[in-house]
Amino acid sequence: MAPLSHPVPEGYSKIGTLGKTFKLEGGLRFYGLGQAEQAAIVELKQVFVPPLGVVTLKRVEVMPQQTVLYLAGVLSIEAAKRLVNEPVYAPRTALPGEAYGYIEALIGRPVLRDGQPFGIVRDLLEAGGQRLLVVSAQGAKHLVPLAAPYVIVGDAIDIRNPPEGLFEPA
Repeated sequence: MAPLSHPVPEGYSKIGTLGKTFKLEGGLRFYGLGQAEQAAIVELKQVFVPPLGVVTLKRVEVMPQQTVLYLAGVLSIEAAKRLVNEPVYAPRTALPGEAYGYIEALIGRPVLRDGQPFGIVRDLLEAGGQRLLVVSAQGAKHLVPLAAPYVIVGDAIDIRNPPEGLFEPA
């Protein structure tokens, strides 16, 4: 019996999630983790989807409001429905552009507070349309909005002049 889910191969990063089916030929909407991931999907030849393993992208359709993926071996709407909400991973070596653009690359990155060592990014959460960094620092976890103007992304995440109370215990 085949495994229900394949382990994520070494060197792959999550770039998005499969959404609702599209048309009868097995297309699936693709939701990138960020703009860089959304743009990167058109450059890729293969992706990893846990129930399928590494799979070839037969076709990628970019439309004004959505991107649709057609995966090799997914030939019907029934087969596609089984993949809704599954994560999509890509080999980091195949991703174009700077690694800073890829949301998952932020996990494990050091965090500075006004230029001084402070903690480390442990996770990333989606909350009400915004992404929150889960920062472990000084024995506590803090949620920091990634898009905030005081968050500067580079080799480290530097939080400059954070608002009062951001790092206070809840």
